[in-house]
Amino acid sequence: MIKLLKVQLKTRLSSMWFIAAAAICLLFGIMFGTGHSRPVTEDFGYQLEDMPYIIAVIVCGVLAAVFIGSEFQEGTVRSKLTMGYSKTVFYISQLLFMLIVSLILFLLVTVPYFLMAYKNFFSLFSTEYLIKAFGLILLSMAGCSVLFTLVCMSIRLRTVSIIICAALAFGIDIASSQLSRDILKPEYTEAVYVDMEESGNISYQTSTIAKSTEYIEKPLRDFMKASYYAIPISGVKQAGIIISTEIMAFSDKDKDKVTDYYEENKYLWDKDFALETHFELWRYPAWLIPEMIVLTAAGIIIFRKRNVY
Repeated sequence: MIKLLKVQLKTRLSSMWFIAAAAICLLFGIMFGTGHSRPVTEDFGYQLEDMPYIIAVIVCGVLAAVFIGSEFQEGTVRSKLTMGYSKTVFYISQLLFMLIVSLILFLLVTVPYFLMAYKNFFSLFSTEYLIKAFGLILLSMAGCSVLFTLVCMSIRLRTVSIIICAALAFGIDIASSQLSRDILKPEYTEAVYVDMEESGNISYQTSTIAKSTEYIEKPLRDFMKASYYAIPISGVKQAGIIISTEIMAFSDKDKDKVTDYYEENKYLWDKDFALETHFELWRYPAWLIPEMIVLTAAGIIIFRKRNVY
């Protein structure tokens, strides 16, 4: 399998498809890094943008479709299997290659982004938070690679795979964003009452607390939370939340500061879910790693049962 992987790395990483993909990720890393290299003040905060990583995920999906689809369209799958490689080994080699690609794309986005805005990173956030954020992003991209590999190995047609992988990347991004917004809606909200005085003046009273009609109750709430953690791209979005000066004080990086921030804004979003996603980051790998194993096993079973000759 190592020999097969080396051949893939040698031929594919020098292809125009990969060079173009690398250039796109590098460009977005520089663009967003430059935009965040400006000084951060009390009036102008800082937040790790998820957009360049979303682009990297989409690019990763397209590359998976191109490279894996080409194996089937050019007939190299049959030739490699006749050389003695098993279907399981071939599938795992494709997956390992895509995991390496996701790592390269992650670095191409992160390194220029980090270098352009390194002063803000180190002055505002602890090493612990940076490791957590980038670890979440890398795990999310790996999870997306597993999903793309399964899709491409099942469909086998390059053009169709490109369309489906790109649509899938957009779809899980939208689903993750929508789930997050829906679950974050608070249970209670401040009810604003308008009082017309005899003089004609209007006074507003906001002290009354009312039950929010948009709050989602259990068990649907628990199902939506599980779905949010299971979507690979959710980790990318969460990294942008924990690296944010809207939540973190410039010198205060402890849990009390973040807790107080969510407490003060508890009528804008659900405080418990906000704190859970901020500090209980183990939930992402706890859901995603088993999901990656299951998807890989399913992909191998599907590939072994299909005739490629």
